[in-house]
Amino acid sequence: MIIKTGDRLFLWVIGVTSLVLHNINDLVVVACILSLAVVSFWLALGDRIYMKYVYEALVSIFLLISIVYGEFTFFLPLMLYEIFDNKQIVAAVIYMCSFINYIYEYQEPGRITYIVLFSMLAVFMQYKTDKNIELKDGLKKMRDDAKEHDILMENKNRELIAEQDYEIHLATLAERNRIAREIHDNVGHMLTRAILLTGASTTLEKEKIVKDQLNNLSDTLNTAMDNIRQSVHDLHDDSINLKSAVSEVAEAFSGFRINFEYNMSENVDKDIKLCYIAITKEALNNAAKYSNGDKVDIIMREQPGFYQLIIADNGTNIPENLTGGIGIINMKQRVKRLGGSLNINTSNGFRINISIMK
Repeated sequence: MIIKTGDRLFLWVIGVTSLVLHNINDLVVVACILSLAVVSFWLALGDRIYMKYVYEALVSIFLLISIVYGEFTFFLPLMLYEIFDNKQIVAAVIYMCSFINYIYEYQEPGRITYIVLFSMLAVFMQYKTDKNIELKDGLKKMRDDAKEHDILMENKNRELIAEQDYEIHLATLAERNRIAREIHDNVGHMLTRAILLTGASTTLEKEKIVKDQLNNLSDTLNTAMDNIRQSVHDLHDDSINLKSAVSEVAEAFSGFRINFEYNMSENVDKDIKLCYIAITKEALNNAAKYSNGDKVDIIMREQPGFYQLIIADNGTNIPENLTGGIGIINMKQRVKRLGGSLNINTSNGFRINISIMK
């Protein structure tokens, strides 16, 4: 826009200078003003098609006037720039008629040379300007494509890192499960055996001192057994993968199309995990028993201040007493123990919305 405005201003100044040097009268002023008005109208074009038709009409009128008044011919190079820039076919025909008429009527070699040379300059300027604009647009597109490519690569790298972190997390959970099983199957069984042997020895022993020592040993072994049980329990609970557990529940559920959306971090409290798994199972069982729909949506999202679970089916025959059933009551009690809220909506299918604060 700025470059083409400069081109037009340059050609207009050349036309005004040549016209003033050639002659000064009222038509000179009119020609200068009309030519500037025509060029200024170019700024109002935009992308409106009807404005381009109006603009071509103005250029054509100016060229028609130049056939009658020779002073207007000094702006023929400027009009030619407009014709080539806006692909004005009608104006191009009128331009040729005006130029041929001028040659035939005035036969002034100096002015003819001026019109030819500056018309060629106008065409060259228009061509070079379009090429420069095209080159700049191409460079901008290359820059935008490169930036888009960098963004895509950055997103892919972020996804790969997230996937690797998730795989590491799964491997960590699997290792915790293995350790929990090893402790339970090996150390737990040996401690149980030691506790039984100690109890048997205590029963058979007659001396009080030895019996007291055996009782102390039995208490120590029982304490160790309790600690191991708690450690195994904690390891097992921490190793629960909520997404995998719910996915397994959904895969085992037949008769419905399951849409599972999961967007939660890895640091969800174990009690919330167990609560959401149990509620998902109960909700799917209720859908199998009572819903005549064919689709269930399970959505788990982590919001800034709470964890959200939404389970909704597209069933229509919803029993009136369903919300007061034992399954729903158990869900409400589970959520209430964690300080959350459970809402049920039956206006469009059966929908359970659960929110538990972090």
